[in-house]
Amino acid sequence: MATTGILSALAQEQQGLLAQLAHARQVRRAGRDFWLGELHGAPVVLALSRIGKVAAATTATTLIEAFGVERIVFTGVAGALGPDVRVGDVVVASHFVQHDMDASPLFPRFEIPLYRQAQFACDARLTSSLVEACRRAMVDLPRAATDPSRSGLLPTVHQGLIASGDRFIATAQISHDVRQA
Repeated sequence: MATTGILSALAQEQQGLLAQLAHARQVRRAGRDFWLGELHGAPVVLALSRIGKVAAATTATTLIEAFGVERIVFTGVAGALGPDVRVGDVVVASHFVQHDMDASPLFPRFEIPLYRQAQFACDARLTSSLVEACRRAMVDLPRAATDPSRSGLLPTVHQGLIASGDRFIATAQISHDVRQA
């Protein structure tokens, strides 16, 4: 069975996964702690990347080179720009964009230089598996666990575009700009 790497930027985002990790074994490498074990019978390596794209990229590289992971999932708390996404909902990426990429005037805003594209598709099979796993997990959640204003509704699982970057989206104007991407 393929080993999956699961990255989190913050320790609080990783805590629940660590608590469920069976046969846990800690390995320190490249200045990071990696936790090897099993989640729901599947082999995983958990890693805390810390904040930022460079930190995530170097940690992902170590997951691939040192631990042989074949796929990587990044999990954590984030804001949402989708009009139907509410507090407590889960969004699984089908595509992603680097919202703070701007190599203009040489390349269009958001376009990754030399790739000729701004949005990148995620692995469709992994995305589908994650959506299904999230939907199954929602059944076990108490209603309105995260937001009492939801009037007894379970959190919703969404699938769509994830915008990531090193710049926090902290104003209405930045939100508007990212939505236009």
